[in-house]
Amino acid sequence: MFSVFTRPMIGWIAGTVLAGFSQALFAGGLQVSPVSLQIRPTQNAEGIWLTNSGTTPLSAQVRVFQWLQQGGEDLLSPSTNLTVSPPLVEIPAGSRQLVRVLRTGPAPATGTEATYRLIIDELPNEATEAAPQPASSNDKKSPAVLTMNFLMRYSVPVYIGSASEDQIKAAGSALQFSIEKTSKDWVLLARNTGTIRAQVADVQAVVGANQALPLREGLLGYVLPGSSMRWSLLVPKLATGQTITGYQAMINSEIQSINVSGTP
Repeated sequence: MFSVFTRPMIGWIAGTVLAGFSQALFAGGLQVSPVSLQIRPTQNAEGIWLTNSGTTPLSAQVRVFQWLQQGGEDLLSPSTNLTVSPPLVEIPAGSRQLVRVLRTGPAPATGTEATYRLIIDELPNEATEAAPQPASSNDKKSPAVLTMNFLMRYSVPVYIGSASEDQIKAAGSALQFSIEKTSKDWVLLARNTGTIRAQVADVQAVVGANQALPLREGLLGYVLPGSSMRWSLLVPKLATGQTITGYQAMINSEIQSINVSGTP
């Protein structure tokens, strides 16, 4: 197993910066849609589109992993319950390729959810490999240019289960939150006692009747069924006389009040 980032999309830069070279960056053209997949137990396959929005052909590799959480971290491990076809694609400029995600193992038990991730990597090719450019013959002081190419990596969640939209929206009710105070920050601990994943974002402390102080903006991550996660929070700066009266967060794209124990 190995730990991974849980953001739906991360990019990486191919190439090594060498002393004495100036740099040029070029973005890869790989786009992926949709950014997550829900496969019903009655389905045997679902599709995801890979699009080349660039001006040169590109190659991409698609791999599938089981997605678990242990010790507050996301872990990926090889799985034979899902496969993809084709795993390697060549996409001309301005074109797109459908990749099928095939369920090859048994469906999860009724009322439960199995979680996986597709790791989709744009691969370097002759047109995108970094190569030093010679200095200008007219200017001996002109440095060589090392071209660096920005190749995309996507991490796409895949869920196999029968959860309805209403059940997904209500997943926050199965989360148990607590806060630990350290010398530098606060740490939010979240445990999912339910059967559906919960995406956590935009955690805020409620002050007074209608004022909210951000403790962590943007996506924190996911809490998978039966798992726990932990994230650092900002320590709120309260004005004289202010007290925290509650907390709220965006759970599966719905702003909800959350019960937090162990408040400092």
